[in-house]
Amino acid sequence: MKRIFIIFLIFISAILLNKNSVFAVTYKWTQIQDCSATSQVCCSGTTPTETCSGSTCQCCSTSPPSTPPPPTPSPVTPPSGGNWHAYKAGSIYIAYQGLVPCGKKVCVDAAVDAKENPILNSDKNPPCPSNNSISCNNSSCSDYKNVPCTFCHFFVMLDGIIDFALINIVFPLAILLFVVGGALFIFSAGDPGRVTQGKTIMKGVVIGLVIILGAWLVVNTFFNLIGVAEWTGLRSGWWQINCQ
Repeated sequence: MKRIFIIFLIFISAILLNKNSVFAVTYKWTQIQDCSATSQVCCSGTTPTETCSGSTCQCCSTSPPSTPPPPTPSPVTPPSGGNWHAYKAGSIYIAYQGLVPCGKKVCVDAAVDAKENPILNSDKNPPCPSNNSISCNNSSCSDYKNVPCTFCHFFVMLDGIIDFALINIVFPLAILLFVVGGALFIFSAGDPGRVTQGKTIMKGVVIGLVIILGAWLVVNTFFNLIGVAEWTGLRSGWWQINCQ
């Protein structure tokens, strides 16, 4: 009797250890009638693998199909803004695009950095002072206003032209001419004419840069000696323009 009881326990244990297989077969048999339900998923055993399609399923699971994650949006490249400049108007700064600082809409009360250049956001435009979530050149910005031209704006435009010429024309042209002069000097193959021509070009480039860069130093020294900042009221510097 004791042996029969032990054999019975072993038999029950074997059934419990393999219950997944038994229940899986039962699951297939009981759920096969629901394979046409579109809200269910087909499965191999008890694991969902594909969407139900009529009676072609081996079995169905009553659990709804998992929702796929939403597609990740591709990054959008913000539009590039134009070149922005700034000038002082009283106690605020006005930012503008291009060379002409007036007679069009400009950004009033713009934020500037230590070099008085407009601070730009990710789309290369200054943020709207009254609403930083949009750019200043947005039609919804109340600080994007039309500013009429005055005589002071002529000097602002002249300063912009000089800066543009120095940065975008003079220095690149000087580098190009220096390279040309050096090439003539190196590849002259003993030709005295090319050697002289190369030296002349490089000397002219150096003299021109010294004159251009030294002109401001000479003028600034002269104005400091005669005290122009005292009798003109330009306490912050004679080279700074303030269109009040």
